[in-house]
Amino acid sequence: MRLVWLLLSIGGLVFAQKAPVAAPPPGPVAPGSGQVGKGPAIPGDALGLTQQLAVTGRLLIEDKEVLPEPVQVDCHCKGKAVSAVTDAKGKFSLPIGLQQVARSSLGTAVPDFTGCRVLVRVPGYEDVDIELKHSTRLSDLELGDIQLKPVGLGSAVIFSTVARKAPAKARSNYVHALVAVGSRKYDDAIASLDKAIKAYPLYSTAFELKGEILEELGQRDAARACYRQAREADADYGKPLVRLAEMAADDQNSEEAARWAGMVNKLAPGAFARVYLIEGSAYYNLGRYDEAGKAARAGIASDRADTVPGLHRLLGEVLFRQKNYGEARDQFNLYVSDAPEAADAADVKAQAQSCERLARIGSK
Repeated sequence: MRLVWLLLSIGGLVFAQKAPVAAPPPGPVAPGSGQVGKGPAIPGDALGLTQQLAVTGRLLIEDKEVLPEPVQVDCHCKGKAVSAVTDAKGKFSLPIGLQQVARSSLGTAVPDFTGCRVLVRVPGYEDVDIELKHSTRLSDLELGDIQLKPVGLGSAVIFSTVARKAPAKARSNYVHALVAVGSRKYDDAIASLDKAIKAYPLYSTAFELKGEILEELGQRDAARACYRQAREADADYGKPLVRLAEMAADDQNSEEAARWAGMVNKLAPGAFARVYLIEGSAYYNLGRYDEAGKAARAGIASDRADTVPGLHRLLGEVLFRQKNYGEARDQFNLYVSDAPEAADAADVKAQAQSCERLARIGSK
């Protein structure tokens, strides 16, 4: 039986977007007083200094509440992509260029960023897609408050409702942990999270973040235990279930992967396209092809941005086993079209050609 776990790990599939445990984004740039540093010596009016330019803003959820967890924000500008993670207050800062500082117009002459786009994709919420207009002042790069608008059931599980009831002391320790994570001070972060959990034993997001840190440190069993504790604290919290499904997939444990992924997809149907790939691949490896095909089709239907091309290959594999060669060919071709740079693109293209021959033979 051909294994398809590698569908879950090929970079071209843009599949498992785990929240990064990494350095924080640069702080916001105040209008007219950006981050200033030494630049090349230049004549005339210029001071020989440069300042960092950044797109800043703040993400909020329902009722203008601050995000209870970090969210990734992306900016595509002049052929380059920049990402940042929101801080404890939901703020983000995306560095997009440098500006020369002149005596006569300190901090006011802004390069043209027309057409650059700021993107936010959170399962269960409408995508945020903001196109920057022509800027004449640094304040034009400040987007202000952006409220995420929920759609479907996914918004009910991507953030924990139980965690929102945490007392101020517990929240303060959680925020300290986020800052420590950004500085890669993981021991300090874990210590702060333990304090937060002691102050509020049902702090599901604190358990979840601790699990991410431990997983990053290679302590997989301890991480798995934290994710389970997060789920026990809030049974409707989907994020730790996603982590457990991803870990099971990494371990090639098909039974566990199917179980956890199935729980996520039942809890929030259509919210997590990539989790359908985990579920479907697990069923495929278990020889349960009908269930694998059902998961793949549900994933394709939910993949609004078409970011998980591996779903097409998975469905193609299922259809091939079911001797439905014409439809299998179409799915393989869709995969190659969506992921032309994937390591297995040539092999899948060959599979599509084989299906074409078999479909012609079957029609005679």
